[in-house]
Order: sequence, then C-alpha cells, then structure tokens
Amino acid sequence: MSSARTRARVRRLGGVALVAALGIVAVACMPPIHPDNKPSKLVGLTNGQIPTSQLVAVSSSCSVYYKAGRSLQALLADAKKDGVTLLGRSCYRDYAGQVAARQYWCSLGQCYMAAVPGTSMHGWGKAVDFGEAGRDLDFGTPGYAWLEANAWRYGWNHPGWAAEDQVGAEPWHWEWVGDGGTMYPGTTIGPQT
Repeated sequence: MSSARTRARVRRLGGVALVAALGIVAVACMPPIHPDNKPSKLVGLTNGQIPTSQLVAVSSSCSVYYKAGRSLQALLADAKKDGVTLLGRSCYRDYAGQVAARQYWCSLGQCYMAAVPGTSMHGWGKAVDFGEAGRDLDFGTPGYAWLEANAWRYGWNHPGWAAEDQVGAEPWHWEWVGDGGTMYPGTTIGPQT
C-alpha cells in the first residue's frame, strides 16, 4: 500500500482500526494485563496523599481508589461464590504507612519488600495485598489460583516483580489497571485518570 493511500486510510479508519485492518494486533484490543504493566498515576494528586473523597472502603480494613472499588467488590464476591474467601489485608497506604512499611522491612534486612515511600502503588489506592480466610495468600493456595485465573477479568494484575521466581516474590500483591495502566511496550490502554 502506498504511503499516500496509507495516510488516507489512517484518516478514514483511525489509527487503531488501521492497525487491525493490516492484521497487526491493536494495542487497544489487548487486555491491560501483563506482568510488566503498571497502574496509571492519578493526575493532580500525590502518592500517599489521596483525599478520602477519592477512596472507597471495601471492608473495614481496606480502602481503594474509588474507581477500583466496584471491580474489587465484584472480584471478592465472585471469589466467595466460587468457595474462595479473599480478604484485602493492606490496600490504600498513606505516606506515613509507606514509611512504616519500609522501616519494618528494612529492619529485617529486606528493604526490597517495600517500595520507597511515595512510589508505592498502595499510595495510589490501586494495590491490594490479599489474604485468605484462615491463611496467608501464597503461591499454590486456592486464593492465589483463583486470582491467577480470574483477576484479569476485573482489571487486576499480578506484577512481574512479584512473581514466584523473583527475589521479592509477593503472591498477595495485586494491582488495579482497570482504568488503563501503562502497558509494557510503553503505551497506555484506556483513559488516564
């Protein structure tokens, strides 16, 4: 196809449609779930200083960014219907909470287990550390298996740095990319908030 015809086709179809028409998988058609994906930041807000008006309580111990709340509630309810009782043990973490988490892990010589304060996805209200009724969430538990099979349907992603083969493996840590997120090649999926 000549470049003039390509440009005309781009104007007629739009970029995403053109990519699909040429047989290339369009980024917009890809699910926003990938181990290297990251939640998008909240424009105009500061990590760890999210106003309560932007948060919603999912349980007495778990608040998340309000746009993530509905999907988290649905995820928890559907897991329960499937016989898996997941709990949000650590959700939104204000700046002071991030400092405390970092100090705790560093005191154990494992600073890699907590983000530098002000950089945690918990500070955007877009991360949840899950547990299960009566046990910690670990690789191989029913809760982890359920999340691995289903969390993507609700916009939740298990980041690659938390995978079983990583130094700082965290089977419990999942992040919400349901409003977009930054996709691994550096493009964004969906609207940025």
